[in-house]
Amino acid sequence: MSPWKTKSNSFTVNINERLIRAMKNKGARFCKMGDNGDIDNENSSWWMDVTTEKNDENQSDKNQSDENQSDENQSEENQSEENQSEETHRKLKENITVKTVDGDSVTGYITHWVRGPCSGTNEKNWFIIQPGQYPTTYTLENAMIVEDL
Repeated sequence: MSPWKTKSNSFTVNINERLIRAMKNKGARFCKMGDNGDIDNENSSWWMDVTTEKNDENQSDKNQSDENQSDENQSEENQSEENQSEETHRKLKENITVKTVDGDSVTGYITHWVRGPCSGTNEKNWFIIQPGQYPTTYTLENAMIVEDL
C-alpha cells in the first residue's frame, strides 16, 4: 500500500509507489465515485456496449483419432465457425470528464478502478483518471524520490 497524495488529501491505495509517481508524471488524478454522478452505474451515460467475438471453450477438449484425421479436421473447422458467437458487455467510455477529489475537471479514461472494498486499501469506490487517449505508457524509475507528489 502506498499513499496517493493530492493537493489537500492523502489516500492509501493498492498501487506501487513507483507506479503512482509514473502515473502522476503523466497527469493521472485521484477521484471518488461519489463525486461523479452515476459513473459506477453501468446503465448510465458513462458506459457503452462493446461487442467481441467469443469462441466455445469446449471445442478444444475434443479428441481426434489418427485414422480419420483429415475428415475430422474439416468437421472441426465447420464446428469452429458454428461455435463462434458475439458477446456484448458494458465498458466505461473513454474521453469522459470527471471531477477529482480536489474539485478539478479532467478529461481522459479510467486507468484504475476500485468499486467497493479491495485488498491492499481501506479506500472504497474510487478511481484514477488518466488524461489523454488510451493507452498511456508509464516509465518506472528505480530511484526513490521523497517528495509530496
